[in-house]
Amino acid sequence: MKAVGARLPRYDGIGHVTGRTVFVDDVRVPGTLVAKALRSPHHHAGITRLDTGKAERLPGVRAIVTRADVPLNVYGHLEALGIPADEPLLADEDVRYWGQPIAVVAAEDEDTALEAVDAIEIEFEMRPPVLDMRTALDPDAPTFHQWGAVYPHFGPHNHRRVRKGDVDWAFDKA
Repeated sequence: MKAVGARLPRYDGIGHVTGRTVFVDDVRVPGTLVAKALRSPHHHAGITRLDTGKAERLPGVRAIVTRADVPLNVYGHLEALGIPADEPLLADEDVRYWGQPIAVVAAEDEDTALEAVDAIEIEFEMRPPVLDMRTALDPDAPTFHQWGAVYPHFGPHNHRRVRKGDVDWAFDKA
C-alpha cells in the first residue's frame, strides 16, 4: 500500500483553484425557483403579526409559504406513533430559537427572493429566552413547548435518568 503515509495528489485541486469546477449552485435549470427563508431574529418571542401581502405582489415572486399553508409540517413520521409534533418546519405562533424559519419565499431569482423576505411584515412580542443550562433546569423557566418539559403521550415513561460522574462539578467547570 503505497498510499498509506504518502501525500496523494488532489485530482480536483486544479479545477478548484482555477474556477473551472462546477458546483451544484452553478447549475441553472430553466424554470427553477430560488427559495429563501424569513428567520427569527429573536431567541424567544410570540408572532403577533405576519403579513406577506407586500412580498406576494413583487414581480417574480411565485409563492410564499407560512405555517398556515403547511399545518402538518413536522420532520419525520413519528407523530403516527403518538410522539408530539415538536419540530415544526415553520414557526407557529411562537419562535423558540434564533434563526427559526417563519416563512419561505419562492421566486424566479435570488435577488427577488431576498427582496420578498425583506418585504414580509412581522411583529413580535418578546419573551424571556433561556440561554444556559442552569436557567433551563429552573422549574419556573419558560418552557420550550406548550406541554412543558414532559411529553404527555408517554405517560410514566416520558424520561429516563442517567447519572454518570459529578454533575454539579461539571456545571461549575463549564
